[in-house]
Amino acid sequence: MGRALTRIDIFVVASALAALALTALNIAGQLIAALILVLGALYVRRGRWQMVPLLIVVAIMGVASWVWKEDGFAVWALVASLLAIGIGVLPLWLSPVPRLPSPSGKYAVGLRIMDLRETCQAQVYLWYPADSGQKGPFRPYHTMNEANAIAKGMKTLGAPGFFNRHLQLVRTHTLIDPPMASGRFPMIVFNHGGGLYPMQSTALMEELASHGFLIASIGHAGGSLGLAFEDGSHSAITPSGYEAIRGDEAFQEACADIILAADRSARDAARERLSILPETGLSRTVKTWAQTSQKVLDILLAEDGAKHSVLDHADPAKIAAVGMSLGGATALRLCLEDPRIKAGIVLDGIYWCFDDQGRCLDTPLLQFYSDPSKGAKQASKMAQRDFIEPDLDKTGFVNDWIVENASAPVLQFLGIGLDHMDFTDRIFGKTSLEGSQPLSPAKAGAAINRLCRVFLRATLDGIAINEVDEVTEPPLQKIS
Repeated sequence: MGRALTRIDIFVVASALAALALTALNIAGQLIAALILVLGALYVRRGRWQMVPLLIVVAIMGVASWVWKEDGFAVWALVASLLAIGIGVLPLWLSPVPRLPSPSGKYAVGLRIMDLRETCQAQVYLWYPADSGQKGPFRPYHTMNEANAIAKGMKTLGAPGFFNRHLQLVRTHTLIDPPMASGRFPMIVFNHGGGLYPMQSTALMEELASHGFLIASIGHAGGSLGLAFEDGSHSAITPSGYEAIRGDEAFQEACADIILAADRSARDAARERLSILPETGLSRTVKTWAQTSQKVLDILLAEDGAKHSVLDHADPAKIAAVGMSLGGATALRLCLEDPRIKAGIVLDGIYWCFDDQGRCLDTPLLQFYSDPSKGAKQASKMAQRDFIEPDLDKTGFVNDWIVENASAPVLQFLGIGLDHMDFTDRIFGKTSLEGSQPLSPAKAGAAINRLCRVFLRATLDGIAINEVDEVTEPPLQKIS
């Protein structure tokens, strides 16, 4: 089981409980309650908005103890406090702060942020190996500026702007711009999911960097949920960027047909209907993001000494594309389009470029799928259709049409009990996963990251790809 509450959560809750008990007994409770309110307010300001209900309870009880002097208040207040504490803790439990695992490699992890808006409308978060002796404060998961930019993007999606602010409290293992370790390292170009951001998979970035990989995680201006730049400006996902991800009603119906198809022929027919629609926003976005990724590679691998070049630390013969969701489709597109890409990883992404039917995939690929039942339930709800448990023997998987034409090895894994967002850092904030037996979310997330690392090392270094079987463990189930 993971831990849903942080140490600060536990401290504030315990202190609030003590303050309420003392308030009920009228023993300097008001003073302690006031102190807890001040400390709690500072914690809320740092992003833990889920603490607000608890602080409201403390405030109400403090005022009540001051006003109500009649006999019987203590008993009533103690009972009410216990009930209220339970209600106040619930938001903290339901919105945990992810606890990222420590990287397992020999290198320290550094991060350098590059503003490439002038050349390709992008921002790059470059994680890289640093000498193990490097010391310094670790970078926050979200800076205040990044949290503000993401809040703006959340409003575009129709969600409360404060919803993700508690992620500012996530502790990383990333140093801010230390010197790179000596040597030349394989390079990974990473694209995030639609409506997400470059830091969404920090645990994976840190794990790879600690084992000697350079990872360029790309933020797309207008397409990422929120980006913050050194000059203080922000870029949030635009309404047009959001519409490109959602698509129109005809597109959404066709997508539901693909996900909820009863068999392969029904899925093929749905894909055919989608392919004859005007080019979808998702297809255009995949192609645009792939082109941006190629431009980023051109910049990072430019002649040594050029601005933003890391050629003196990168091995241009060992480049891979990795992505989650829409970013996973972008990674697959890069595998098809860019001969520099020697390996690809798709973290639960559907390849939307159906005009690529018949193309040969000649790059080794690692494909992850979330639990089909979870995806079907979500698609059924969005399409307002009855849920039918998918039969994988009849339907196969959504990317079969492209991987069946592969001339290079393709490894596919199913994540039993995993939902779509479990392929991000969110999995490290969960307390349990569904399955035939209790599974640790932290171990599941670490298993995904470890498999990615072993696959990349094997394919880029020319090691037998079947060695990845040795690190496969629940909840991952090999498909092919």
